[in-house]
Amino acid sequence: YEIYQCDWSSDVCSSDLNRQFYIDHGQRYKYVSLLMGPPGTGKTTLALAYSNQNKRHIYALDLDKSNSGDLKNLIDKMDTKNGDLLIDDFDHYFSKFGKDETEKKEEKKEESDMYGRGQKKKEKISYHEFLTVLDGTGSKEGLNVYVVVNDPEKIFSSTNIEDMALFRDRRVNKIYEFKRSEEHTSERQSH
Repeated sequence: YEIYQCDWSSDVCSSDLNRQFYIDHGQRYKYVSLLMGPPGTGKTTLALAYSNQNKRHIYALDLDKSNSGDLKNLIDKMDTKNGDLLIDDFDHYFSKFGKDETEKKEEKKEESDMYGRGQKKKEKISYHEFLTVLDGTGSKEGLNVYVVVNDPEKIFSSTNIEDMALFRDRRVNKIYEFKRSEEHTSERQSH
């Protein structure tokens, strides 16, 4: 994947050029932007400002408080002609990136032990469900999604083939990297 420095508005505005590919291949059109960089670099703010400037609604889903099916239900209710979906802190919610299967099973066992016998925990949104919403049967025509990542190393350093499924062709249309400005960083360090 090519990573772009922020030429935001021209890229997002020209995303309609990408629409013909989806039409030609009988797929629902969607546009997914991955915004990555350290906290406080303006990723979420830019997505909100862009949507506001273009008089679009923002539909946001707190993944930590959501259960299986909530993401699909939200997208089904969305007006994709006038709204965008914001998935913030993606890398924190899917924090198992880069862990091998043994580590994942141990965490799952510890989690199930916390609930004790007879208590059922509601299923959270799975990574598979998230991917299905991006480009599978759960997608919706015209869906525009901003996926915000604070720690890209969690995703890009993984050797797990399932983790890399996010980056299959046309699943994420564009990756934007946000960096702290040198002036801001040195000013912050001197205080």
